[in-house]
Amino acid sequence: MTTSKNNLIIPVALIAFMLSGCDIKKNNAAPDAVFTTIYNDNDMNSSYYPVGIAQQNNGQLLMLAGLSNDTSKYTWTGTYIMATSNDGTFLWDNSITSGFVNPVPNMISRGGNTYFICMDEVTLQAHLMQINTSTKNATVTKTFDDITYPLYTYQTSDGGLLIVSYDRATRSTQVTKTDAAFNEVWHKNFNVMEDAEAKVISHLSKLGQQFPFFAGEIKTGGNVNQYFVNSFYNYSFSLLFLDAATGSQTGVVNGYRYDGAISAAMHLSNSKFAASRYTFGDNYILPQVDIFTTEVATTNDLAGTKFPELNANAKVLLKAKGDGTNERIVFISSTKVGQLAMYQFNTDTTKIIKSNYYGHSNPVEIASAIDSNDGGMLLLCRLIVAGRFPRMALYKVSAGEFK
Repeated sequence: MTTSKNNLIIPVALIAFMLSGCDIKKNNAAPDAVFTTIYNDNDMNSSYYPVGIAQQNNGQLLMLAGLSNDTSKYTWTGTYIMATSNDGTFLWDNSITSGFVNPVPNMISRGGNTYFICMDEVTLQAHLMQINTSTKNATVTKTFDDITYPLYTYQTSDGGLLIVSYDRATRSTQVTKTDAAFNEVWHKNFNVMEDAEAKVISHLSKLGQQFPFFAGEIKTGGNVNQYFVNSFYNYSFSLLFLDAATGSQTGVVNGYRYDGAISAAMHLSNSKFAASRYTFGDNYILPQVDIFTTEVATTNDLAGTKFPELNANAKVLLKAKGDGTNERIVFISSTKVGQLAMYQFNTDTTKIIKSNYYGHSNPVEIASAIDSNDGGMLLLCRLIVAGRFPRMALYKVSAGEFK
């Protein structure tokens, strides 16, 4: 079914894409509550790198991706926006292939509007873009003159942003905190101690090692008192802990150069975190681990269970999922045979309680995930059609899988 001049949507029953990890008998969702959609493009030179998804109040979905159709070295990815109905049916899209490049995770929802951060193709500065669903376009809301090479965006619980970027002038990771009006509250630089610009360019152009940039909050008594940021620091890729009010560093988990690092983390309570890490290709999952945010540690200090089925240095996404009764930690990653793997743990145990696998013939990698309006989960993925063509895919997981 052709829905635009370039995009072909291939809806596929989710059951056909799931293997033995899912017990269909335990799926309490209605038949139409699950689906898989692959968004194909007849242009063989186009490559899609999804980075974010958001659901609007009317149920429609907005998806964000980098788009490349040039195989030359160090070519930036353009910005691609797509809208679908709540069941993944294509509505419209827009490709911005010059000027505004390298959109970064994640999409930002505030006041009924949806935003994202991308980079200026010439100045390398960060632009805050707002998506206008009426005009089917995105426009600049604000340019951050002192932020170059944006790498990751995290929406804080106070409505502001944490923007992770690289400052090539000082060879440092820069973290910028804004308020809900996107005005800067503070920014801090953290010395990498060496020139990491080539690694940043390789990461952004999708032509080299992809690093697990992420950020999050630490709450005490319901109040945010620290942030954590995973980025370049001190000759390695490290997890930094920052004072929420000032941005000053309070602690760190140092990686082992760029071959050992935390790949995902989520604060649970007190000193407890859920996390994953990799070291020289091996992956470890830690559903509960003590990390002391005012101390200096290394990733090798952390234990964890080795998961040999995952890709080398696998990308991992961590989500909290609960309905007030069942509180779970969900790890989503990719296996060596090209499937998505979803592992569920209770918040008070380290024992895995459920595992699901999605995908069959086309290699797939998780990009982003959000809760759906009906209590399920939407998984935005990068899928390699016929082993050659990077495309976007959307998996809908029913609420029944989390019960």
